[in-house]
Amino acid sequence: MSNLPATTSPTYATDEDIAVRAGGDYITLVPSWQSMAAGNDGFFTSGSPWVLSSTATNFAANGVAPNQVVWLSGPKSQYPGSGQLLAIDSVSGSSIVLRRFTRT
Repeated sequence: MSNLPATTSPTYATDEDIAVRAGGDYITLVPSWQSMAAGNDGFFTSGSPWVLSSTATNFAANGVAPNQVVWLSGPKSQYPGSGQLLAIDSVSGSSIVLRRFTRT
């Protein structure tokens, strides 16, 4: 069994579309069982501030894809309050390139 969603054509809305229009409610709207990957070992390499990597998670193998949303919630010193939502621009194995939301 896979946690990957069924694909419909055409795509009516991406996770990013929902986050752009309902950013304050996004965490409440999206059920936790829809999470494609989670962990606490993510890191940003010096010189690549938009590339999030993990030693334990292969994002591509988990079905993580562009236009999905990442919720950075810790450490609290870096992401106070409820954290920060960013869009996924691209995925390669255990690394993802993040970006701010694009308004359409």
